[in-house]
Amino acid sequence: MRKIFFDISSEKKIISIVEDDRLVEYYEEEDIEHSIVGNIYRAKVERVLPSMNAAFVNIGEAKNAYLSFEEIPQIDYNSKHHRIKSGDTVLVQVIKDQIGSKGAKVTMKLTLAGKYIVLCPFNSGISISKKVKNAERVNLEKIAKCIFSDDCGIILRTNAAKALEEDLLNEYRTLEALYTKILSELNYLPTPKLIYQTTSITDRILRDYYNPNEDFIVVNDKDFYFDILNKSDDKNNSRENIVLDLDFSSKHDPLITHELYQAVSNKVALKSGGYIVIDELEALTAIDVNTGSLVNGKNYQEIVLKTNLEAAKEIAIQLRLRNIGGIIIVDFIDMSSKTDIDMLKNTLEEEFKKDKNNPILVEVTKLNLYEIVREKTMISLKNRIDI
Repeated sequence: MRKIFFDISSEKKIISIVEDDRLVEYYEEEDIEHSIVGNIYRAKVERVLPSMNAAFVNIGEAKNAYLSFEEIPQIDYNSKHHRIKSGDTVLVQVIKDQIGSKGAKVTMKLTLAGKYIVLCPFNSGISISKKVKNAERVNLEKIAKCIFSDDCGIILRTNAAKALEEDLLNEYRTLEALYTKILSELNYLPTPKLIYQTTSITDRILRDYYNPNEDFIVVNDKDFYFDILNKSDDKNNSRENIVLDLDFSSKHDPLITHELYQAVSNKVALKSGGYIVIDELEALTAIDVNTGSLVNGKNYQEIVLKTNLEAAKEIAIQLRLRNIGGIIIVDFIDMSSKTDIDMLKNTLEEEFKKDKNNPILVEVTKLNLYEIVREKTMISLKNRIDI
């Protein structure tokens, strides 16, 4: 069961997402305000660097944003004549915040997300979230084929499985109208300029996480409580699943504090006696799995499998909580059984499905190191909080 806590009474707004009594995501007001991921800008191309397969564009921030040629629609990599040149005005969307000395990362392949649909004008076809179950998927595919064409470029999100056909169509029309409006802003001044700002964190949580049939929202502020009630689409279940608890901080804070202390430590204990060590480096994150006190008096291969499986679940949680992105290398304890190795891979991939930042197990190297990549959209937790 998932609970989403909104702590409004403290000096800064704090949002904590808890699954099965474990803190899995944590945001403070400063993190939310400083993030520009999802924003769309009318930008000026400052430099085009064919040798880097990239360009730098001015979006009005302190540093120019990085635009890879891969993020430019229909570019011909075999041609010396690229579709953009210095001085051009382009529409770009931020896909990664500025981190350290590196500017934001942007794309020209704009997308617009709703509760049920993601509009992808530069793609074609209809895709359905992998989290939609088989029976629901078949039904959703039938509905989608009736109301959408293959060239409209949409992704049907998990919430779409329980939506009415009318709701899907209405949201598609709304997103299409918004996209048309954004396109109309291209040839105006001034440049650079923010022309579309992504929704607030509260709206994103309600849209992306909250399922009124399964999840609970707990709020400790009356005004904010009624604001969330008004924003909830499911009016029938709202009062049951959205709870006003003026004193939840005293009950909730010890869990949050414990989890946060663990999340800024490089060593994480496992319940069975093993532990993992997480080292966040500039180029990548290295994670080492150890059996700890489990080695005494038991079958070694069983111990290794048990430790690795528990570590896989914990690593998936820690990646979310710490917001670790980029390249991640995991040194699990070596296993010789192919059945055990497949079980470990399957466990990792199943746990990764819970993560909105889409971790992917790329491969297992010849040294039995598990290579993982995860979207990096903001700086990691240890660089965001002070406890």
